[in-house]
Amino acid sequence: MKSGLLLQPIVDSTLYLVDIDGVLTDSNSLSQGVDEAALIAVLRASAFGKLALATGRPFSWVEASILSNRLFSEQLKCEIIVASENGAVISTYCEGEWKSLVNSKVSVSNEVKQAFKDLANSYSDFICFDSEKVAMATIAELSNSQSAKELFQSRKKSLLNELQERFCNHDELRISTSSIAIDACHTAATKRLAASEVISRVGGFKRIVAIGDSSSDGDLALEAKALLPKANVSFYFVGKDSIHSIMEQALRRSNIPLLISKESYSRGVVSLLQDKREISNVA
Repeated sequence: MKSGLLLQPIVDSTLYLVDIDGVLTDSNSLSQGVDEAALIAVLRASAFGKLALATGRPFSWVEASILSNRLFSEQLKCEIIVASENGAVISTYCEGEWKSLVNSKVSVSNEVKQAFKDLANSYSDFICFDSEKVAMATIAELSNSQSAKELFQSRKKSLLNELQERFCNHDELRISTSSIAIDACHTAATKRLAASEVISRVGGFKRIVAIGDSSSDGDLALEAKALLPKANVSFYFVGKDSIHSIMEQALRRSNIPLLISKESYSRGVVSLLQDKREISNVA
């Protein structure tokens, strides 16, 4: 992957690697819509560069919730690349349609998917199986019911333990939780993979800006710097909670400036991208 970058020209513009949840939205809720002000700020910032969206969401959700927005013209869609399901699925727009490439090497097995589906069927009163994902397996809370949300939160740990015990011998499988779901993915399916897949396709850039709301999103910047050590790479953090000290130290060791917004989520994105003094606010 890295050697292939040598064949790509170095572009004198900026590549934006942008997480979606908590960046283009104000929460991680499945029902939360995109914040158009944040989307406009990102599109303006990347107008003379390249925009890549990196997310654990399935591409079908990205297409329906974001790429169908009136702001995306046919020409603009051609300039965007989407790394969904943590880099396991790469989608680009060509000849009037989105085309997705699934990396089978970092996809979970049908056995894992069936186990998640069976578990969701057993507790269908408060969780559902995400059938739109093709490389991951996910069960999520039923977002249309407050009682279902509360029940999922109370049972999440026991459900996680049940799945981890069942697949404890699967060394390349990672099962983890978020605020709204339990996910199973290949251990290589991470934000680092997403950044690597994007850069291998779009080539080198002299400047790269990664934007995220969680500490793990810093891996977008770390991988970009590892692949393009001469590039000017920055990480814009817009999370509500403080960035983890381990990630902060990793960014510092890699000479990656960390910019932290005063406001959280999409409002933080707008403030950082519109603040002309942002470079002086390095944490």
